[in-house]
Amino acid sequence: MTQDQNTLVDFTAADGEQVTVTVMPVSFQRAVVPAARYAGQQENPVGATPPYVFQFTCSRGGADVAGQAAFYCNCDFNATDPWFANYTFQLTGSKGGNYTAPSVVNPNQSVTVVFNFEIH
Repeated sequence: MTQDQNTLVDFTAADGEQVTVTVMPVSFQRAVVPAARYAGQQENPVGATPPYVFQFTCSRGGADVAGQAAFYCNCDFNATDPWFANYTFQLTGSKGGNYTAPSVVNPNQSVTVVFNFEIH
């Protein structure tokens, strides 16, 4: 897997490559399990405590559009969270690549983060 160094949210993955997305809530009053989807399917984290680890397999046949799919992660913030509360993201490919994506800092509302995958 490779990361586009211009956007930091676009990735290229091999057909059949397993991707692990680790989501870490930082400085929250209470951590809420993020809701996530990949290629239209709900994804559940491995375990119920932070960091939240999501795993999926990139497949040209299961892509949203021919050769392309997206991972959506809904990050919740609430009024009791400090202004510096944030979510960090680490993405790892089973065929290589370990990347940090931009973190999301508290805007006092829900934010949906999207990571795009071009599958070869």
